[in-house]
Amino acid sequence: MIDLPHLQEIYEGLSVGHHYGPDDGVLFDALRTRFDDFRELFRVLGINLVRQEPEFFYIDAPAIDAARKTSAKMTLVCYILVDHYASQGQSIEEAIMGHSHFVRNLPHFALDRYAKLMREVDIPDRDTLESVLDSMGKIGWLKREDAEQFRFLRPFYRIFSKCVQLAEVAASERDAAQPVNQEGVEAE
Repeated sequence: MIDLPHLQEIYEGLSVGHHYGPDDGVLFDALRTRFDDFRELFRVLGINLVRQEPEFFYIDAPAIDAARKTSAKMTLVCYILVDHYASQGQSIEEAIMGHSHFVRNLPHFALDRYAKLMREVDIPDRDTLESVLDSMGKIGWLKREDAEQFRFLRPFYRIFSKCVQLAEVAASERDAAQPVNQEGVEAE
């Protein structure tokens, strides 16, 4: 048997969907320095250990992926943030990943279209949104700084980068659909 540091603790975290990033200290360091050994051991167990950039680790397993409903909620929480900051012309990455967020300032219920989307994935109110944020914290995507404030962690890039791509595709499609007048200027 391969002697891997913190194997049981790492396995227990991964098996419930935790994503390990630099904020996970020695557990992250163990995965980073012995990744090939961990990956091989997990492969034998039928588990696919993934290393993704910017560097963080998670398992891609059917048991984890079966939580699609929670995943859809987390994706929508991220997508609304991306859409919100993009519509304000801000750097999306800096706005979302570059600083802390206050739950009371999140845009998820500020606009009717956002609130409607939230209801469609069974997030009807702020309490349920808080529950989704707590789930994101449990898998290592965000860290609470206090009861009202949190910041996203590096493993959040797993979903963040996909949401940015979706927003870019949607913006391109909107731009392509805009009617253009004879002078080549978008009609209002």
